[in-house]
Amino acid sequence: MRNRSVGVFISYCFFVALFVLIVIIRVSLSNSTYQFYDLEKGITQEEIDSIRWDGCHCFAFDPNKLSVDSFALLGLEVRLRSRILSYRKAGGVFKSRSHFGEFCHEDSLWKQHILPLVLFQVDKTKVRCEFNSSSLSRVVSCLGASYYEQSRELIHNRDRIGGFVSWKQVENMHLVSTSFVELCRSFFYIDRTKIEKTDVNTASYSELFHLPYLLKNDIGQIVSYRTRHMGIASFSEFLSCVHDDSQIDLYLRYYMDF
Repeated sequence: MRNRSVGVFISYCFFVALFVLIVIIRVSLSNSTYQFYDLEKGITQEEIDSIRWDGCHCFAFDPNKLSVDSFALLGLEVRLRSRILSYRKAGGVFKSRSHFGEFCHEDSLWKQHILPLVLFQVDKTKVRCEFNSSSLSRVVSCLGASYYEQSRELIHNRDRIGGFVSWKQVENMHLVSTSFVELCRSFFYIDRTKIEKTDVNTASYSELFHLPYLLKNDIGQIVSYRTRHMGIASFSEFLSCVHDDSQIDLYLRYYMDF
């Protein structure tokens, strides 16, 4: 009987201890909230060193320079680590948090917790290139091989119309994604004086057809007007020949000579 009482007491103590342990673990988990830190907003290195997420050490990093082993410390899976290494070996460069985030979209939980710690080391000596005079190879070398198709599409349209006036114009033309335009903007500036101009009074019908924003009917009106009036003297006179479009007033003037 005594042995049975001892056994019951031991069992009771075991379950009480187990209950207390569960309560301690639940309280600990409920109090452990992840904090998003960013060196650009003034976090100290001591604060970064104290962060843990899913058992992985968290620290501010530059994705263009961080080693593959260090990505492993951050908890990035093997497949994505390999993709990052291949991308960098091919000449790819991560220019912004959103750019790096798109690359790691397959691991949304990791991106949610770690992306705020991305910190780029800006090269103060780096000078942006002029886009209207840049070759496809130069654009790809700056943006990375993974952007070859979008770069080729943008260069093709640039050459087709003679150049771009601004990155805002490129964005409004919806030739490529907005994120790609932002990436280009960080590497290139646009000099509108590099645009190939067309003489409206001597250009053939096919040459006028390559001017942006003009409709087929506009070209017929231009040819008819310049024939009747012995030429077009100014941009305001030119506007009387074409349909009403704010894009024409904003941008087309840079593509024409009179």
